[in-house]
Amino acid sequence: MRIRIAAALIAIVASTASCSGAQPATSQPPLTTSQSISQPTSAVPTSTTSPALSSAATPLASPAATSSTSAGATPTGLDVSAGYADLPGWIVFEHFGQAPDGSTSTLDFHHRMIWLVHANGSGLHELAAGKPVDGKVSPDISPDGSQVAFSSYDPLVRLWEAPIEGGDPVLISTDCSGRFNDCQAYDPAYSADGKKLAFVHFDGARAETAIAIRDLSSGQVTYLKSTAISLSRGYLAQPSWSPDGKQIVYYRSLQPNPDEHVTDTRLFVVAADDSAISELPQPLHRWAADPDWSPDGSLIVFSSAPNRETEGWADGPTGGIYTIRPDGTDLRQVCTTCLNGGSAPSWTPDGEHILFWGYRSWALMDRDGGRAAHINQAALTWFGDRLGFGYAAFLQPTR
Repeated sequence: MRIRIAAALIAIVASTASCSGAQPATSQPPLTTSQSISQPTSAVPTSTTSPALSSAATPLASPAATSSTSAGATPTGLDVSAGYADLPGWIVFEHFGQAPDGSTSTLDFHHRMIWLVHANGSGLHELAAGKPVDGKVSPDISPDGSQVAFSSYDPLVRLWEAPIEGGDPVLISTDCSGRFNDCQAYDPAYSADGKKLAFVHFDGARAETAIAIRDLSSGQVTYLKSTAISLSRGYLAQPSWSPDGKQIVYYRSLQPNPDEHVTDTRLFVVAADDSAISELPQPLHRWAADPDWSPDGSLIVFSSAPNRETEGWADGPTGGIYTIRPDGTDLRQVCTTCLNGGSAPSWTPDGEHILFWGYRSWALMDRDGGRAAHINQAALTWFGDRLGFGYAAFLQPTR
């Protein structure tokens, strides 16, 4: 079983990093040429510790808000006061800039890597170091914890899979060149049975993105045509499966002008057989992105500050974490300040807790926003000129 933290924002809300106007290549997934982003400079909030979070989620007036259910206990044996340093397993995270272990001296924001570390700070190492040469982004861990699927970054954008315990990556999307004028594939997500990958497919000839599903045994790819959106309007990102494998949630970024920031992000749920599609309500005057489906299938957690689209955007949309039922009811805000962060939320396997990006590092809280704390923040913060910037993260708790 995996715990998913989808691509966490390095700089958001009070801890925003400021960059020049151009967005990085991954904020507009179809790539044309290699791009770079200017160096983030942290805008430190008035307090680096989180304001007290309420013990219950805040129901919203729209749509159909009801009273909050009680949260489950903190995972057995974990010490909240110690910052969850005893959390078992590997944290698998995306990183860019310099290597977090200090082994590189060049500050290269275009250099995207995937690293692993234990919550206690031990075992830090890069996954399949230097392979592929295009870099690695958007990791997802297989349900059995044995594999990591990811996208290569630039210039070729394709799907790969590597053993979590070490070994060379294997190209999955062998039928896709990875080139902008032809075909690109990114943001892989395993189905609950581990037999399929949902991902975003970019068709260069048609200049559009759509959600697609790859059968990992046969290699057959099914395109969900109802999800397609022209690049002149925007693009799709971050699919997440329902536990029964019948539906997929994802978000659509609207970007009518590719030289300007995204104007909005919205959640959609599509049937895996492409028989139905629906848009989910979003918080008033807020965006909706970074979705993750709960293990019991009852809720979808999401952020109002999409991690990719707000990378380096100092005055971007306000962060916050929300939950909503797949039918669009029971929208409620889980946390507001969210430890001075508030992006990349994901469910723990028991469905009673949420992992998310706090202040320059990863954090854990009850499903209603209570008992929030960073995960060993002192040891797991890589942010700055010398150690690069932590970004996407996942946790494989059984190893």
